[in-house]
Amino acid sequence: MKKTKNEITPIEKHGGYLVKRDDLFAVAGVCGGKARACLHLARQAKQQGKEGLITACNIRSPQAGIVAHVAKKLDLKCHVFVNKHKHSTAELDFARQADAEITRAKSTYDNQAEREAANFHEEHSARWAMIPFGMQCQEAVDFTAAQTANIPKEVGRIVVPVGSGITLAGVLKGLHEKGLKTRVLGVWVGRKPEANLDKYAPEGWSKMCELVESELEYKDFAPDVMLGGLRLDEIYEAKCLPYLKRGDLFWVVGIRQTATGSQSQVENRGLRKSILIPESATVKHFADMVGDEKKQAVFLYTTMEISKLLRKGKEFEWQIGRHLLKVRKILPHGQFGPYHARVLDLSRSTVSRYKRLAEKYETPKDIPQHSTWRKLDREIRRRFVQRDGDDVPFSAFSVLDATTGPWKQRKQEWLDLGIDDTKGRPDSEAYRKGMRDPSDDGVSAFDPVLAEVMYKWFCPEWGAVLDPFAGGMTRGIVAGACNRQYIGWDIREDQLDMNQEQWEDIVWPRLEELREQEGRMYIQPLWVSGESQGMNESHHYDFVLTCPPYFNLERYGGGAADLSSMTPDEFLADYRLIIDRALKLLAEDRFAAYVVADVRDKKTGFYQRLVSETENAFEDCGARLYNKFVLMTAVGSLPKRTPKQWEASRKAGQRHQEVLVFVKGDPKKATAGVKNLEQRPVPFFLEDGDDYYKPIIKDKPPLV
Repeated sequence: MKKTKNEITPIEKHGGYLVKRDDLFAVAGVCGGKARACLHLARQAKQQGKEGLITACNIRSPQAGIVAHVAKKLDLKCHVFVNKHKHSTAELDFARQADAEITRAKSTYDNQAEREAANFHEEHSARWAMIPFGMQCQEAVDFTAAQTANIPKEVGRIVVPVGSGITLAGVLKGLHEKGLKTRVLGVWVGRKPEANLDKYAPEGWSKMCELVESELEYKDFAPDVMLGGLRLDEIYEAKCLPYLKRGDLFWVVGIRQTATGSQSQVENRGLRKSILIPESATVKHFADMVGDEKKQAVFLYTTMEISKLLRKGKEFEWQIGRHLLKVRKILPHGQFGPYHARVLDLSRSTVSRYKRLAEKYETPKDIPQHSTWRKLDREIRRRFVQRDGDDVPFSAFSVLDATTGPWKQRKQEWLDLGIDDTKGRPDSEAYRKGMRDPSDDGVSAFDPVLAEVMYKWFCPEWGAVLDPFAGGMTRGIVAGACNRQYIGWDIREDQLDMNQEQWEDIVWPRLEELREQEGRMYIQPLWVSGESQGMNESHHYDFVLTCPPYFNLERYGGGAADLSSMTPDEFLADYRLIIDRALKLLAEDRFAAYVVADVRDKKTGFYQRLVSETENAFEDCGARLYNKFVLMTAVGSLPKRTPKQWEASRKAGQRHQEVLVFVKGDPKKATAGVKNLEQRPVPFFLEDGDDYYKPIIKDKPPLV
């Protein structure tokens, strides 16, 4: 379906989702939003009397083919600069079909290709026009913004694949100009897009959208490329599929010509099979070497099967090896090496491993366990996974990886409720959402998935949770949604007021919608203003979960009694006192979890041992360390900061925290208590202005 430059592309429904089909704009055999912007820039160059177009891109980017074919349509030359590579790709072969000249840069980095293209343009600017890397120009943003004209107002969220960030900037600009407050999720692949968003998106764009990083690297193909009957681009759009939720609108920017394919009926040994033959000059080049039509059919079919198995995962190594052995017999001598390198992008060592498995073993079941450790690992995870109702499962292993896809997806579901721990905190704009990096300054935010996991592993349903360092709202909101009674103490009354305000104005209305849809009940969290050192000791709790200040890493401004304003010795003295009070409030045979990390002294650079001090304090108060989890957090800005500090003083970048789980009493009885809550007196809290304690609940939990 061909679209003119200014025509609005339609919104269709595929796989139960609304889909903005910006890929339906087509010109010169290429399609999508990039093709629209490229056509505009190329026509400008033609009017200015230029003789050719210059661009820079990654070897797997569709931009090479787009610029080349648009240039050929307008009778212009095309010169493409790409990062250094050993073998060609389907995208570069497609560009060569349009007579594009391909120049490899001196390094494998994309920015080197950008620099060399810019230098070439500077020397030949009179005759050549530059098409910017990633189509980073205002025209591309404006064209995309115009495409938001047919976005329905009732759409809850728009999911956009993000490369350079130009499409996302255009979507945000269009929504901003039309006054729509539709939420936007950008799934970025490759380099970070923040710089382009700061330049091209509306001011305050970070409040309009949420950015998440795809768990797959740019060079990796997505395992699933189909949305209903719609085939998606395997590098960009298909990597958004794990993040789609019902009610979303999916923005399809484009699809590379090398990925679209064509359906053909191929006769193979008397059987007719419907296969997808790649529209790649490289594949056709090797197919032509085979000669015989039946062998060509086998070659094309086997190549497609290998491609599918590679996308499914490494557990299919034996099957891939069998197919590779078949292709090696079909291809002429000396062509198998170039084939697996150029078509499949597989190294010689990887192909050798696949072939060895296929040659040595008759079936995959014959492979010893040490050769199928990935399958064994999946089986262990399947057996020991922790489940609670319809929750996303996480394994009860000592490493909790917050960078995995399921964890990030679960976290986003919590954040969609409106949880924001940075509200009411100093310098909140300096902090990006996620668990705090102990080596960063700024404002921290507790990971809601970690809170959910701790509650459901170590606290009985309807149990009472004590939080001596309440701070933000996350632990309270998650506790209420998980049917746990939460009471949090904190010295900063303004922070607790902000928590309550967020609950009433943002979180509760959204929970109410879920309650109507799912029939669930939620418990309202309660925050108590006061010093944690003076917590009431009259009633008992079923679980303690908190994250204390990390010495003075982050200052909370709570006055003289605020631990973050104390010297290390004063901090530890009061810290031990609070742990003692919390354990006295904790019922017998119950768990307590503290999220802590060792942090560096800002003056000396030596570690302040908060982890060991916490362990010693609990041991001295009669509790025993029972579990120790390592929480792996996002890398964040570590790659930028670590090289400098490493070269200067050999300080390693820290990207983990420790979750210490203690038990008061018998661990077996505590485990049994998680499953079956005994009837006990419920906790009380002190209201401002009262000189007596009022019960939170009487006969039943305070359902809201």
